[in-house]
Amino acid sequence: MPLVRRIHRALLHSADGALREGFFLDLLRRYYSDDEARAQLDTAIDWGRYAELFEYDAARGEISLHVHEGQPVEA
Repeated sequence: MPLVRRIHRALLHSADGALREGFFLDLLRRYYSDDEARAQLDTAIDWGRYAELFEYDAARGEISLHVHEGQPVEA
């Protein structure tokens, strides 16, 4: 859960509400092997998507804030 919270906070503070997955993998690789870092990030992405906190675009390798219906989109 701390990783999901950290990703969400980072997205909230990013310029456009999106960050490359590589940003988070680089952070995780400081503490985990490449395979474990990937597994940790994949799990966090799954949980964040389930909680509708953020979205993941695998083709672009990008994590972005989830926009809820009726929520104003900031320009």
